[in-house]
Amino acid sequence: MTAPPLPPKSPRKALILELACGLGGVYGVGNIWVERTERGLIGMFGFWLVALTLGCVAGLFVDSELHWLGGLALAWLLFAVPMGRSAVEGAQEFNSRWASSDA
Repeated sequence: MTAPPLPPKSPRKALILELACGLGGVYGVGNIWVERTERGLIGMFGFWLVALTLGCVAGLFVDSELHWLGGLALAWLLFAVPMGRSAVEGAQEFNSRWASSDA
């Protein structure tokens, strides 16, 4: 006896999930939701690696206690488009697999 197939995933929900969680600094949730676990984990850890690196570099050039905030904002901007796009493409790929397994 086989388990019933999972229902299709909404690309819009994947994008919203990715960006909303990304605002909290947890990129990759939308990718994990559409079963792209590796990309999701790379996004989660990669975001903080890039954010901390940019914050440290900004600290070399800006004499402020909030230099890390600029690095965090820049990292968020750098990750928003590719991670969001990956989540949408992942949902579309999941749905095409779902439709072909249903036929």
